[in-house]
Amino acid sequence: MRWAAIDWKARTVNGEPWSSKVKRHRAVPLNDEALAVLKAWRRRTRFEFVFTNEIGERLREVRDWTKIRRAAKVESFRFMDTRHHTATRLINEGASEYLAQKILGHTDGRMTPRYLKARETKLHETLAILDRAYINRTGRGRPG
Repeated sequence: MRWAAIDWKARTVNGEPWSSKVKRHRAVPLNDEALAVLKAWRRRTRFEFVFTNEIGERLREVRDWTKIRRAAKVESFRFMDTRHHTATRLINEGASEYLAQKILGHTDGRMTPRYLKARETKLHETLAILDRAYINRTGRGRPG
């Protein structure tokens, strides 16, 4: 990713059509934390690319991710796991599946559920909705 791809005012990273699976231009929204980190990093580097090695060469996804992961002593973590984590956190914190789909850049809504890993607590919290609905409807506790 080049620094020129960041639109600071619009708070997006603008991807070129050749850089995505669906061959379309895509503007990826950035949150406050990402913007702050990128701004701080921009002040410290003079290279054309955002993610580089020590001499300014663009990082290569798989090869360099493996080196970074090993240096951090992280045994098993794929770069794609960050997308799964993002989707799951968005949904678990209350975002709609549609908004998660847009943030992940999925053009087909059937793809997004593959990225979701509901936490057990969220499953039980969701089932508690049925309990509350039953109590509200009947005015009494659990059947039995």
